[in-house]
Amino acid sequence: MEPIFLSELPNREAQRLVQSGAPVVATFNPVEYHGPHLPLDTDTLLSISALKAVFERLRGRSEWPFLIHSVVRAGCGAVPSHGTTQHNYRQVRKIVMNTCEGIRDLGAKRAILMTFHGEPLHNLAIEDGVKLLQSWGIKAFAPMNVVMNEALHYQPVNYKEAIDTIQDLTLREYYRDYLMADFHGGFFETSLMLHWNPKTVETDYAQVPPCPPVKNSAFLLQISRIFREFGWDHLARELDFANYGLTWYKISPTPGYTGNPGLANETAGRIFAERTTDLIVKAWLDYFEHGVANPRPVLRWVRPLTLQGRLI
Repeated sequence: MEPIFLSELPNREAQRLVQSGAPVVATFNPVEYHGPHLPLDTDTLLSISALKAVFERLRGRSEWPFLIHSVVRAGCGAVPSHGTTQHNYRQVRKIVMNTCEGIRDLGAKRAILMTFHGEPLHNLAIEDGVKLLQSWGIKAFAPMNVVMNEALHYQPVNYKEAIDTIQDLTLREYYRDYLMADFHGGFFETSLMLHWNPKTVETDYAQVPPCPPVKNSAFLLQISRIFREFGWDHLARELDFANYGLTWYKISPTPGYTGNPGLANETAGRIFAERTTDLIVKAWLDYFEHGVANPRPVLRWVRPLTLQGRLI
């Protein structure tokens, strides 16, 4: 289903569409380097493509149109290279809150705040927007929380068919264990782009070399082991996730991507897309039809630890 951009319509017509009760979408993503083979707008393209798939899946169950209020190109924690635009947490949070005011003033009854940028502070800023909308009586949720919780509690069986497209058995075994360490411009995202936005992927992407090895902090690994011994598995997983992200972020010069983009293929992308759509559709129905709260953002402790983003 193709989106309708409310900002391009006469305001009276936009308000009429919103009065149908259809969720009003705002996307928040950085203009960010994802390697030489992908566009700077990768996260925005994936956000809109994922929601297109969701609305298409729900066709027949709901006749709501796909209404977009804003396509905001701002995000924190973006890879600092090759055309990336940088915003800090406080800037992003202010943009999110201001956008939510616009959604309210248009008369929205439901809202979706969408991103495909997994940085923790970015998603916490979006979650604050969700809470603000809910405080005004607008039903709102952020689908990326569902995707990130899936990544944090990764189960290889859910992605076996995609991983089996990797011909090299050693690499296949590696990805079976560590797929979710490939979170930025690698096998996962490049495959998604080949499925949803193939014309935006460089034709010789298979020649892009793998990301250099990432050496995790031994100290943080030890802390996560201690957490597991105390039964704090969720926190240990979050720490492992943060450990990999922080050490990858420090690679200099930055490759701008994780994992191995050259392994990407459209078949894997279709499987990844179906799983992503499944997750969002379930969260959508749970929330909008049954009132079930959606998962909270991961790594919530990053906000107080960084003094509201001031330390990074």
